[in-house]
Amino acid sequence: MISRNTLDTAKETARRLRYEGEDGQARAIEALIRAAGEELPSLDLLTSTQAGGLLGVTGQTIKNWVRQGTLSGYRVGGRIMVPRDAIEEYVRRAGGSLHLKELSDDEGGEMTAEGRTGGSEKVGSA
Repeated sequence: MISRNTLDTAKETARRLRYEGEDGQARAIEALIRAAGEELPSLDLLTSTQAGGLLGVTGQTIKNWVRQGTLSGYRVGGRIMVPRDAIEEYVRRAGGSLHLKELSDDEGGEMTAEGRTGGSEKVGSA
C-alpha cells in the first residue's frame, strides 16, 4: 500500500512538472495518484466519546449501538471506533424516520408553556 506521504510527494512532483511545461509526465503521475487514491481506505474514525458528542449521547450509548448493530463501528485494540460516514448515515436514517409536522409559532409557544407547567395550564388561561 502506498503511504499518504508518498502520494503527497507525487502530487507535488506533478505540480512542479506542470509548472515546467511537462504536461505529459504530470498527467501520468496524476493518473497514478488517482489509481492509488482509490485503494486507500477512509480512516476518518471517531472514538465512541467523539461520536456520542456529535449525536448528543454518551460514549457508552455509542458502544451499545455498535454492539447491537444500530451503528457501524470497529474494535481497535480496546476501543470502539466509528467511521464519520457511519454517523452521517445514522443521522440521515434517523431524520428520515421522523414524521414531524411543522408547528406554527403559536403551537410551539403552547407546547413550550405546557412543558413548563407540566401540561396543567393552557396558554392564555387565567
